[in-house]
Amino acid sequence: MKIALVHPNLAVRGGAENVVIWLARGLARRGHRVTVLTASYRPELWPEEQVRGFQVEVLRAPLAFLRSKRLTLHSFGRSLAHLVAGCDVLNCHNWPSNLWVARARGATRSFPRVVWYCQEPNRRIYWEETDRNLVSFVAGGGDPRYNEHLRRDVERERASAALRARKRARDIAWDQAALRAVDLALVNSRFSQATFERVYRRSAEVCALGIPLPDERDPARERGECFCAVSPLTRKKNVHNVIEAFGLLAGEGRLSSARLKIVGDGAERPLLERRAGELGLAGRVEFLGFLPDAELRRVYREARLLVYVPVDEPFGLVPLEAMACGTPVVASDHGGPLESVVHGETGLHVDPFDPRAIAEAVASLYNSEAQRRGMGDAGLCRVREQFSLESFLDRYERLALPGT
Repeated sequence: MKIALVHPNLAVRGGAENVVIWLARGLARRGHRVTVLTASYRPELWPEEQVRGFQVEVLRAPLAFLRSKRLTLHSFGRSLAHLVAGCDVLNCHNWPSNLWVARARGATRSFPRVVWYCQEPNRRIYWEETDRNLVSFVAGGGDPRYNEHLRRDVERERASAALRARKRARDIAWDQAALRAVDLALVNSRFSQATFERVYRRSAEVCALGIPLPDERDPARERGECFCAVSPLTRKKNVHNVIEAFGLLAGEGRLSSARLKIVGDGAERPLLERRAGELGLAGRVEFLGFLPDAELRRVYREARLLVYVPVDEPFGLVPLEAMACGTPVVASDHGGPLESVVHGETGLHVDPFDPRAIAEAVASLYNSEAQRRGMGDAGLCRVREQFSLESFLDRYERLALPGT
């Protein structure tokens, strides 16, 4: 089949962008003719071996520089309509690529089957639905000593929504109308499926993601006296409560030789560094920034466990990456991690709003080599059987490419 994948921005590299490149490469290996279409692309972010076998084309939209959002969408839609002629399937990913596809479909009579892989509805315009657990928690108050970063996040969203009420209403109207151009909606988890169906009043099929498995020749490493957290350093990723949990343990004289390695970067890093210092952890918390894949795998393999406690996370690739390296996971008890991490088998689920619960789960796994080894082995088996890239491609072909 001839397939076009559309993503708005490949000039950055995160989980959603990795998924598009993995999907393109995997489908090309299976004999499909694949083109990735994007508005922005930085080749240096993607090693040659990752983009081998398919084309990447940058959409030319001469009106995109104008301040009119309507003309920008129209321009990208017209550009897209010309490039997808002859395709069998057009698969759009992150917002606003679904709006471009809707404009493109309206500009031509002959158009391929449209699949929308919706990682989650746009959080900027649907935040009350995408962040339901967060909004509910903040409304309930909670321990005033913790979660100030999350309270600030809700305050910011409310203020922003009030300031841009008219633009938000316009974007929602466009987004809802664009769904009429979609033949099949796919989502990454049951959590995302429930959110999608609340927002759009339309069904979606779950097509859980998968990751490329690490090279089995990667050297096994001795587990050090450390645990890790991996994510962009934003409020909703909730690394704040990982540091608070470590502070509780340190204050009680527990895990006295342990260190926390934090992989990732973002706007919250200065606040996190300052808080680590206030808790007396400055010499025991390492901020490593973003790391290349090989170095990230080394961190996973050296850590006794991963702590991954984001709020309202639609899926989350990080637990899969850790489990693929035989590392158990302390994960949020809601959202996507509830579906990838099996409590008591491949890791432990905790309330992400409760630093004490996180601390006790970390201490439990950190101090039990037998439990870590059993969970690490089970996690590796789970990823190989259910969350490998090949299993994701199998699901995708069955749902999006019937007849292949």
